[in-house]
Parts: sequence; structure tokens; C-alpha cells
Amino acid sequence: MEEFLARPRTGRFKTLQLEPSIELTIAAGAVTATQSAHSIDTEADAAADELTTISGGVAGQLLLLTAANAGRVVTVKHGADNIRIPTAADHVLSADGCCLLFFNGVNWLLQQ
Repeated sequence: MEEFLARPRTGRFKTLQLEPSIELTIAAGAVTATQSAHSIDTEADAAADELTTISGGVAGQLLLLTAANAGRVVTVKHGADNIRIPTAADHVLSADGCCLLFFNGVNWLLQQ
């Protein structure tokens, strides 16, 4: 079995299904990803907060973020720590949207 798992594989996915998201609350600008899908909430249920750092993850991991509460604004900050956005502009998690990030082993790269 170990030999099978160690072999490189390529191909297409018919579907990609993630575990249900777990809510993370921003603390001092940071969250720690523990899986591939998370909803993000503001620290102390503040009206708005900024996400500057995502800890955890392994190189090659995809991370899907959604807003945990439509009444609170979470802004994903470009370049403040380990989050990079191609447009160099911050990204606001909207109530009906999401953002997908890729971890290159150093930074989380927002995919557009």
C-alpha cells in the first residue's frame, strides 16, 4: 500500500469535495488553518477586522475562505504578513462570496 501511495499520480477530478468549513475567529490579525475550508469571523464580533496572517498549511494546499457572518466585514490584507494578492489590493470577503488561496510553502497566494 505504501508503494501505491508514494507513486506520483496525475489526472482529472470529476468532483472536488471539501469537508464542511469550520469557523475560525481572527485573533490579532491571524488565524490557523486546520483544514481546506474555513469560515472567518471578526475578533470579538467586531463590525470589521483584517486578516493579515494565516498559519498552518502545507506546500501545495488549497484553502477556501468564506465570511462567517454577513453583518461583519473581513478584509484579507495583501502583503501585511504571509498573504499575497495578485492585484496588490486587499480583498473583502463578501456575504455571498469566497476566496481561494494556494500555499507555496511560504505565502498564501489568493487565486483570481
